Formats: sequence, C-alpha cells, structure tokens
Amino acid sequence: MKRMITTLMVLTVLSTGAFAQWNETFDTDAMPNAYAQLTSDYTWQWWGWGTAYIVGGDLVLQGDYANVADPLQLETCWMQTDQGTDPDVLLTPSDFEVYIRIKFSDTSPSEDDQFHIGMCADPNFLSNFAANTVAISPAGGIVGTYSFQTDEFSPAVNAAVVYNEYFWIKATLVGGTTISAWAFPDGGSPAATPDVVTEQTTVDPEALLPAQMFIAKSNDENSWVFISDFYYNSAPDLSIGDNTLMATEYTLKQNYPNPFNPVTNIQFSIPEQGMVTLKVFNVVGEEVATLVNNTLPVGTYTKAWDASDMPSGVYLYQLESKNFTQTKRLVLIK
Repeated sequence: MKRMITTLMVLTVLSTGAFAQWNETFDTDAMPNAYAQLTSDYTWQWWGWGTAYIVGGDLVLQGDYANVADPLQLETCWMQTDQGTDPDVLLTPSDFEVYIRIKFSDTSPSEDDQFHIGMCADPNFLSNFAANTVAISPAGGIVGTYSFQTDEFSPAVNAAVVYNEYFWIKATLVGGTTISAWAFPDGGSPAATPDVVTEQTTVDPEALLPAQMFIAKSNDENSWVFISDFYYNSAPDLSIGDNTLMATEYTLKQNYPNPFNPVTNIQFSIPEQGMVTLKVFNVVGEEVATLVNNTLPVGTYTKAWDASDMPSGVYLYQLESKNFTQTKRLVLIK
C-alpha cells in the first residue's frame, strides 16, 4: 500500500474557531490562472504538476504521468485551499465530517487508481509523512483508512466503489484520532455503521495543523478523477439521486479534455426518461462510434470515447433524445 504515498492531492485550510460549514459544487468552469488558482464556488490553489481544471460540474484531476514536475517523481496532482487563498473557507482541525461525490475513469484500471481524503496531519507531514487518510481504490472496490508514516492500511470491500459511475464517500474525524469511513452509491445514503473505524496514533492530536484536509488520487495518462460535490460539516440532500437533481434540461457539454489523446469524456443530461443515442462521426458524416444507444432514466451521465484506433483530426459527436438533437466538435491530436 506504500504506493498510496505517490497519489496525494492536498487541501489545507486555516480555522478561525468559528463553526465551519461549506459546500463546493464546481458549477463554474475554471482553468488555472497565472497564479495556478481555480475559482468555482471557492478558490483552489493548484501546486503546478499533474493536470487540474473544473468543467461540466466537476473538478477533474490527472497526475503528472511524464514525471516532470512531480517532486516525488511519480504520478501525483496536488491542490489546496485555505483561508489565505479564500477567506470564506474554514475548517476545524480535530472534529469534522465531509461528503464527496466522485467518479473514476480509467481505460486501463489498476490498483494504482486511488483517492485519498486526508483526515489529520502534523505540520511536518511532507517530510515525516505523519498523515492519515481515508483511502478509496475502485480496482478492488475498497474503502479504508491509511497511515502514510507506518504504511498501515485498514480496508473494507464496498460494492459502491466502482469505475465510471459516481458514488459518495463520507468521512469523519473525532478528537483528532478516530477516523470513520463510508462508501455508498449515488442516490443512496450511508449505512448506520461505517465501513471502517480506526484509531490513528501516528499524529499527535495536539500537533495537528491549524486545520487540514487531503484529497488524493493515483493516476496515469489514461486515468481521471471527477469530483462533483464537496460538503464540509453539512450533508447533501440524499433523498433522491444527485443525477436527478442535476438534470433539469437537455444538455450536451463540450468534451474534456479537448483536444485529447486518446481518451475524452462527454457529459450530457436527460430531464425525462427516454431513448438516447450518443454517436461520434468523422467530418464526412461517417459514424465511427456509438457510445449510447439505450433507454435511460432522468440523470446526468458521462461517457468516455477511446479513439486509440482513430487517426488525428476533427470529429463530431451528436446527442439525440426525443425531440432534442445537438452536435458538437472534438479534436483528436496524436
């Protein structure tokens, strides 16, 4: 499990002692500016390696698979937010609850596909690795807790942790030491009993950072993590699926990334159940791929197109459902 140390994306936040409660929806698209910051509901600081952007209601993360800027010379993407970055962001260091709606997409799944929610760390964690996380790995359908310093991993199998579908992670920290973790399907709710509960001893609760949290991911050039919602000390409305809440009209988003090589993602929303087709055409109108051809319930969906066998060029993708038809352009560069 030591591989998990290669996959860290960090969120650190200063606390004023006030009750901290906030929700990031990632509904405003953003690319890193000249200061490597992305602003959606809140402002986030990207550390400059890997790939990070906000599009289509998701924070999208990809590691530095070229191993160029990553200081660990592995495959990581780091971000953070704090009160210095955004005055409206507050955290409580030793007691909090988070909900994260997440999806993994990978054309070559492996155990290196991981996501971490950092729960507690001391001020020197970048050098002594005294940090503890809730860890998720879709390759094994696993949610658990992990200590970077001791390489101790306490896993539990949960069928909600999968590829290519959104699911929820809930994590709590109590007293700076007790970490609990849940995973549950989109549209569901957390069980009464956590999947995992551990007592972390590698970080002294008295030496916690002023307030901190980690979000982490292992990936390569074929792998992305999509985070659509982040709740801190507040709970999402889980009475119905989040997809249903998001789908109020027909929409077809611009693919991302674009240009791409060789995999891109296409997001669309369906406000009423019906037959849906999503197809890709070349510039002379020949169909080259059918991504969806089925009856779908109300919801927001993301489909990946792997163009490994296609030549570079401009392509068109088209969504059809009932009386709605929309076509957009995408660019493959090899």
